[in-house]
Amino acid sequence: MCKFCLAIVKQYSKHDITLCDINDINKYECDDFDIVHVHSGIHKKFFSITKAKLIYGVHSFNLTCAMGGFCCSILNKFLKEPLTCLNCLGYLGIKTGGDNLKLSIKIAQKADLISVHSEFMKEFYHAYNPVYLPLPLETDILIPCDEKENYIFYTARLSFEKNPYGFLDIVNKSGLKGKMALYNLSEDITGTKNHYNELLELIKNNKNIELILNPSKEQMIDLVRHAKFTVLPYFFAEPFGIAAANSVLCGTPLITFPYGNLRSFTKLLPNTLDEMIQLIKMDDERYRHELNETLKRGNELREIHKPENAIKKWDEMYDKMRMKKI
Repeated sequence: MCKFCLAIVKQYSKHDITLCDINDINKYECDDFDIVHVHSGIHKKFFSITKAKLIYGVHSFNLTCAMGGFCCSILNKFLKEPLTCLNCLGYLGIKTGGDNLKLSIKIAQKADLISVHSEFMKEFYHAYNPVYLPLPLETDILIPCDEKENYIFYTARLSFEKNPYGFLDIVNKSGLKGKMALYNLSEDITGTKNHYNELLELIKNNKNIELILNPSKEQMIDLVRHAKFTVLPYFFAEPFGIAAANSVLCGTPLITFPYGNLRSFTKLLPNTLDEMIQLIKMDDERYRHELNETLKRGNELREIHKPENAIKKWDEMYDKMRMKKI
């Protein structure tokens, strides 16, 4: 849906910012800049910086889990035999995973500052003393809608940790109508579509589910604005949760497991799929209450993530670094 985009930082910042893809880093000398803010990808040139200040933006659990999934934090609450890094569904049982983890820790140790994008991650990485930089979101087009329709909504990239199977189970057990907007369904190198072909067929053959593949931004906004609930039974402890934030900004009540940063968006936090179904079937009086609570939380998020307000926090940090107060 509406993703965080670094172009927004450049657009609203008072500083002269050069955006650089990791593949183009060799076009620049890092020490020609006052600050190098690393958002994704770690290049060997970052380790030779001597003059520029270095900020390492940590967006996931990549200082704790090399693949950034950290699914064990949720799944181990339910499994009789807990997952470890050697058996967590293939996530970490490879040498390159450990190498990536070492690289992330090494750049974090070199950095002058660690930045994160949620209060949850600030607490999670408290030992690194990170700075919280709110994500600038497209709050101007994520507008609440009073015309709710009788369907529940799910969206995610198609992957195990986002638990699309869980949403399918909710629809089957509840008899409610559902709409699923799924991404990453092209025939790419990961073979995503082929890997989940059985699931896709189950969804397509379910009369209660409408499947939307790789929707446009406009389609996504329309889908979430008119939904009765957004239901996200993710196995992933979201470091931020773009889909969840978009739902609340659009005034649609959010139901999700109480893990990661998602618990900061809603109080509708069941522990099981059955509890999710119970919440979805709440009476009209409670639903009106949850709509009002969602609108209040959406207004709070709008003030935090409105680009002008969010980038003020980024600029304040850059100013302190340039004045050598960090």
